[in-house]
Amino acid sequence: MNVHRKDLLPFAGIAIALLIASVAPLWSGTAEPPVPVTQSEITRIQEHLRTVESELLRRDLFHLSVRQQSARMQHIQLLREYRERGLFPHNHDNPERQLPFFVDHQGTHCAVAYLLARSGRADLVQRVAQGRNNAYVAELADDPEMVAWLDSAGLSLQEAARIQPMYNWQPQEETSRVSTEYALLSALSLGFGSVSIATNLPGNREAPGWRGAYGLVIGAYGIALGVPKLDAGGTPQVLGVLNTAVGATAALLGARTLWQGSRRHVAAVPENAPASGVTVTAVPLLGVDGRAGVSMQVKY
Repeated sequence: MNVHRKDLLPFAGIAIALLIASVAPLWSGTAEPPVPVTQSEITRIQEHLRTVESELLRRDLFHLSVRQQSARMQHIQLLREYRERGLFPHNHDNPERQLPFFVDHQGTHCAVAYLLARSGRADLVQRVAQGRNNAYVAELADDPEMVAWLDSAGLSLQEAARIQPMYNWQPQEETSRVSTEYALLSALSLGFGSVSIATNLPGNREAPGWRGAYGLVIGAYGIALGVPKLDAGGTPQVLGVLNTAVGATAALLGARTLWQGSRRHVAAVPENAPASGVTVTAVPLLGVDGRAGVSMQVKY
């Protein structure tokens, strides 16, 4: 069976489609999904807000007007609703320390920003978030609009500073994250591995020897890329299984092509002819430590 270049075009098309499908999510510009806040972090913030709420309710209000007292109780009720909802900002930027966030990257408001927004001051929330997003409330004492709002809400600057929690940094679970580098390498491995499998299928009896060597090399690469991720869990594990499966198939078919080629070569050489030519031997290797590779030997 003669295999011409035009016969490989469908296989090349499949490989290109695989590459595009695998790499496209990296170029799509789609926003990253929200990073979940752990339950322990939610509980910590809720306990903080519960304590502050109790403190606010115990304060003597004789110095406040009736209107201020009414507004204060409304804001304490809003604070309770905010606490029970359990949706708090996330510290995306500073893994080394806790920081306040007025509004995080996903638009989640801190407690003070929530009270401002619910009282109709979304404009003030936006201005503070744009210019002083990591500021402590006590540092906003120089902002006349903030001071005026606190007075109308029946809250002191010290009480607002007490309400404001700080937020921990918590990374996403490694089992659910695929790095851009690994996704790209997997796309290349799966695409080229698919081409190798297609060109070394059993029907291609006269496939040239370089295709067998190519299958062994790309197959060993796929195995080496996939094996370390087999117990990673989540999406990395899925890619690990695919890389290992495609790599092993490409390597086996490549070895078969080389073996058949060597048999044809031996059958075609007369018994009394002097030994000549090049023999390539390639064997996939898988170590006990999970690392994979390929051993190749060339004889002249």
